[in-house]
Amino acid sequence: STASWGRPQDKISAGKPFRDICISTFRTNGQKLDIMLSGKPCRDTNGMFMGYRGTARDISQEIVARDSAKRAQRRMISAMNAAPSAIALVDAAMNFVAGNSALSTLAPSAAHKLQHGKSFPEFLEYALAHDGTRQEDTPPAKLAHKLLRTGKPHEIHLNDKWLLVACRSMSDHGAVLTFSDITEMKT
Repeated sequence: STASWGRPQDKISAGKPFRDICISTFRTNGQKLDIMLSGKPCRDTNGMFMGYRGTARDISQEIVARDSAKRAQRRMISAMNAAPSAIALVDAAMNFVAGNSALSTLAPSAAHKLQHGKSFPEFLEYALAHDGTRQEDTPPAKLAHKLLRTGKPHEIHLNDKWLLVACRSMSDHGAVLTFSDITEMKT
């Protein structure tokens, strides 16, 4: 948790313990330095505050890496939103990592299920139950796992559109799912 000097200084001057306070300063060469501090008060036998015992850790590289990862994620989502097809990224447990805006347009009643960490099979189940029709006896959860396991495209009917759902595995055992509108080919 990042904090400014105002609040941590109150705790420090009061002789209270503090944990994971991020302090930003600059080195003599002008380079920014971020330090994570934790401390416990030391008291003498009469209970008088004598100072602090604690740790300080340079987290500058961690902050640079985190900021870089956030920028990369924003670029990825922006690129996904620019794609003509609906796209979903799922992790190895079939939970959403990200989805583009076209995906929420396909199944508006299930759009609330398109959040990081939510189950893709549950999204598919909800979408088909509220916006689509099942063409077979395969439950959506089985269909989702079948798509991931086999990689074979599958057609679904959703919101008066026929969609070809394709799935490609990624090196981290997650997957990219694309939903292409094939309605014109089906009619």
